[in-house]
Amino acid sequence: MYAGSGKIYRLGSECPLPYRSPLFFSRENTARIGRFTVPFPFSAILGILFIPLICIAAPLSIPVTFVSRYFSRRSEKRFAARMKTVGRWLTWNEALSEIEHGRGTLIGEYLSAEGPYLLWWTPDDVSAISLHPCCFEELPWLWESDEFFDWCRSRFTDPAAGTASIVDLTGMDRRSVSRALESLQTDHRCVSTC
Repeated sequence: MYAGSGKIYRLGSECPLPYRSPLFFSRENTARIGRFTVPFPFSAILGILFIPLICIAAPLSIPVTFVSRYFSRRSEKRFAARMKTVGRWLTWNEALSEIEHGRGTLIGEYLSAEGPYLLWWTPDDVSAISLHPCCFEELPWLWESDEFFDWCRSRFTDPAAGTASIVDLTGMDRRSVSRALESLQTDHRCVSTC
């Protein structure tokens, strides 16, 4: 028996309710995992077993994130040192000074959504000489045209054949750099590639 609107009805009676949830221990209480339907006892057991897995994985993800970020920054430093040996290197202050004097363009290169992020400076005005529409977005993977990215890569940011200089962000506060780049993107002095 169940209660509804102040009266007691028997299960299966002629009085329909707007919504009747399945009973907890019934065969109707199932979990769907992709194309598979898991019946009640197994779905409850799987849910209970999943809780300790989350309690173990969540604390482990924090040091894994720090280690991953450490290796990403380390590879960025090594790459900057390699570019310094071939004469394609600038400090952040030097690049910002050039941009403030109206010379050149900064190119923000996202190698993937998680990183690493490389910042390049070229003496050319990229938006003026590009044959393709430039990407001034902060998240370039939402951009629709790959021609601009390929053109920037082959002409400016290619480590072997490009002409742009890497901007060394070692020791810089990434948030302040990000805020400066946002204002430069609105002035079309900074473009993004991926």
